[in-house]
Amino acid sequence: MALTQNDLIKIQEIVQETVKVEVKQELDDINEKINHLPTKKEFYDKMDELIGDLETRKIEYEVGLGQVSDKEERIAALEEIHPKASIFKAKSAEIWYN
Repeated sequence: MALTQNDLIKIQEIVQETVKVEVKQELDDINEKINHLPTKKEFYDKMDELIGDLETRKIEYEVGLGQVSDKEERIAALEEIHPKASIFKAKSAEIWYN
């Protein structure tokens, strides 16, 4: 028994409807999964904020390093002037670290 043209049209309609339903379900699943993601603008705004914070912290860190370096140089200069101070420094370090 051969299929008629009407049979082929009905099969085609059934397949098309089935594919539409499957594709719609897949799209709904994808939309549900990505719905919580930020928009492109939200993402870039947050990245700009984070980069700004990072740059600020880097500057603060570098300033802090400069202050520590300055203090170390001042302490070394004072130790040269007052040699007994280095003995105290060594003893206080010994107390703290032992």
